[in-house]
Amino acid sequence: MDYAKAGNGPSRSSGKPPFLFRFPSLGLFRRRRSRTYIFPTGFGFAFGGMSLVLLMMAMGYGNNLIYLSVFALISVAFCSMYVTNENVRRLDVGLSRFGPIFSGEDNAVSIRVTNSSGSDSHDLSLSLAGTKNQTPLFVASSRKSMGTPIVWRPLRRGLTRFPRVKLESRFPFGLLRSWKNCDEQTQVIVVPERKGDPQFPSLEGAGLERGSLGLFRDHRPFQSTDSPRRVDWRATAKYQELLVKNFEGSEKVPLHFSWEQTKGLSNFEARLSQLSLWLSRAEDMGFSYSLRLGTTQFPEAQGMEHLRQCLEKLALAVEGDFE
Repeated sequence: MDYAKAGNGPSRSSGKPPFLFRFPSLGLFRRRRSRTYIFPTGFGFAFGGMSLVLLMMAMGYGNNLIYLSVFALISVAFCSMYVTNENVRRLDVGLSRFGPIFSGEDNAVSIRVTNSSGSDSHDLSLSLAGTKNQTPLFVASSRKSMGTPIVWRPLRRGLTRFPRVKLESRFPFGLLRSWKNCDEQTQVIVVPERKGDPQFPSLEGAGLERGSLGLFRDHRPFQSTDSPRRVDWRATAKYQELLVKNFEGSEKVPLHFSWEQTKGLSNFEARLSQLSLWLSRAEDMGFSYSLRLGTTQFPEAQGMEHLRQCLEKLALAVEGDFE
């Protein structure tokens, strides 16, 4: 217990309340320092058992050479204990900013590892509690902070607690395992799974372009948002695929999504997933878009902040909100 207090420092138990802050990336985070733990590995237990056998042999035969070998092995074990613990203790672990987290999908979440000491930390790995996801071994360079991605697949939408992050190392000999947990009390807003028809709903005037069409560039597959007047029937007959002309300098018309457009889906979660898919595709394709959910209206815009607001509304929706 005294060693733990000395290693963690008096500031660990100052009694100050943790600092609560909010990222603009769909997450709530509570910051708190964490302790470092150490325990022998399976190889470490075998090493200890072998050392004990050699010690018994040295005592039984009175062989000074065996005594020397045993004491050398024990010295290596004690040095390894200090190095393994220090390799993890000097690091700070936290969550970096990340974009929308979709339920039912593999999301790459960046974990921030900060090494404020003057020595590198080697053979580190990150894992999430309750999952088998673990990162490959990496090195945390001295005086640097790095973001290491790890995959998380939440099963439900809504306000969800992020799994505990564990930083682990067995450096240098694999005799001991040292680890620390990221104890930030994390509540993340998980948005609905992107699932449904990828084609945008048919809208009046959709697919028309504003202003000059410019020079012809190439063909692309027909989408539900395209006007039939844009179809190149000659190319369609040649390639046996419905194609429309793409022009240089063309400007896309805005898309307008609403809850009523998903009335063909009877399941509430399926309707949320369909809107989540449309919003994500519209943002990826560079469209400007709006969203109407009952009495709630998100005006026409684009960008990650606009997408975040729309998806957050879907993530926290309760059945009957938009009727």
